Amino acid sequence: MSERLFALQDFNFVATDRLDVVQDTFNRLFQTRRISQLNLEQSPDINISLARLPYSNLFVGSFGCNINAELDEELEDYHLFVPLRGEILYRGANSYRVTPGQGLMVSPGSQLNISWKHDCYGINLVTAKEQMQRVAKEQVGVDEVPPLPLLIDLTSGVGLSLANILQTILTELEDEQSLLSRGITTRAHNELLLSALLQTADRSQEIPAGLPAPVDLALNYIEQHLQEPITLKQLATASHTSCRNLQLLFRKYLQQSPMAVIKREKLNHIRRQLLQADAETTSVADLAASHGFYHASNFTRLYRQAFGETPTETLKSKKE
Repeated sequence: MSERLFALQDFNFVATDRLDVVQDTFNRLFQTRRISQLNLEQSPDINISLARLPYSNLFVGSFGCNINAELDEELEDYHLFVPLRGEILYRGANSYRVTPGQGLMVSPGSQLNISWKHDCYGINLVTAKEQMQRVAKEQVGVDEVPPLPLLIDLTSGVGLSLANILQTILTELEDEQSLLSRGITTRAHNELLLSALLQTADRSQEIPAGLPAPVDLALNYIEQHLQEPITLKQLATASHTSCRNLQLLFRKYLQQSPMAVIKREKLNHIRRQLLQADAETTSVADLAASHGFYHASNFTRLYRQAFGETPTETLKSKKE
């Protein structure tokens, strides 16, 4: 079968104010899901592009209102969600708020219950289990798809490579004369994208699967209070355990103390915001202070140690 079949003739654009149209479109392609509007005061303004690639289907767009999508059964395919603007809420064994600079990887066998905020513009990459297995074997050289992390940092390392490949594909799809749109590099782009996604499995040890409940609760508390002071006692209370036990659990499962993890996550959050900020109007000092870093020189030192560049360099890199 020719690769040309996967070019722009398999590209569609859906513009509608009816959620049932979107639900029917998705249900024709994938497992049956319920899509419901969460805030009836908002009028849906749905604009979604759908592109078929050799191994995946790519959806990009927005709904214009708060919506929720839910399956009654376990997921069969791999779903990667990447918000480019706004946020996505995921509810599974734990709840997560996914913002720009992060990717949410929901693997087969998981429950899918996800909400898009009204201002969210994002990506959903859907890959069948057998296609992911094929790329894992042929391109990565592994017999089985390794466990992929639920949350992926897209601002550094393999995650940044993944984000760059996604951006390249989006840019190429906008130009019908590009090599990808003409079907010349479609398969190569898709293979590269999935290979990068598979490589994120190496990062899963940073936040291992199957964490004890106190550690899971603590990580969620940190995520929800990144712009507030967090003490060890507060963290232990939220985790329903003692300070001492929480410290031991963090050392055992994360190889860091609770306070070190708090600092790391605050720095990661600041970096994500800098990558999305307006370089002309954003104050690095104010952003740092809002996360509890009041000494500029100390903050810059910690930031450089974590990311290999200063926060100002990160901010300017977006402008460039």
